[in-house]
Amino acid sequence: MWDYFLVIAQGIPTSLSLMAVSLIIAFVLAIIFTFLLSMESKILKGLVNGYLMLFTGTPLLVQFFLIYSGPGQFEWLTQSPLWALFSDAWFCAVLALALNSAAYSTQLFHGAVKAIPKGQWETCATLGLSRLDTLKNF
Repeated sequence: MWDYFLVIAQGIPTSLSLMAVSLIIAFVLAIIFTFLLSMESKILKGLVNGYLMLFTGTPLLVQFFLIYSGPGQFEWLTQSPLWALFSDAWFCAVLALALNSAAYSTQLFHGAVKAIPKGQWETCATLGLSRLDTLKNF
């Protein structure tokens, strides 16, 4: 039993680095997508909502498979410099985890922004503060 634990424990640094990098990327993406959803542009809202539906509507394992195995099907990608990234399993895992986490975090952040009463936004507007300034205070 101890031998198995030692073999499994060798993957702990890789798992922790995957988690840390993907969560940092996901947080930045979620903030950006939340601001895009808060804007008045129907096109941007539609694109972000499509992204959210795609990444929250498919299992994470399927996303791993598509991101790792899918790009190799396109010859133009295998011949490009991007192939060095997409042929690396660690990069594909970070990409899948970050995109998936960003989608769920965006829904969470956007729900929190929508929970702020409209009157509070109007009060901030009369004080000359934009939504962005108001969100900085939270």
